[in-house]
Amino acid sequence: MEGLQWGNGFDRHFFHLIRDHSMQGFYGSPRHGGNRNNVSYKMMKLDYPVIIGQNRYNLKSDGK
Repeated sequence: MEGLQWGNGFDRHFFHLIRDHSMQGFYGSPRHGGNRNNVSYKMMKLDYPVIIGQNRYNLKSDGK
């Protein structure tokens, strides 16, 4: 692949983009499609983080 060049720093920008998206996927919340089976949380020995507002409302049919 001699002569193939990525000019103007595009290669650096592309690497950072791939790295950032990989980290977001690995450390992100499973709610948003990342961190399948809480692998990164288990690796860091963390519990699944409680999300504020997740269980905020009581939706029983009797209104209590």
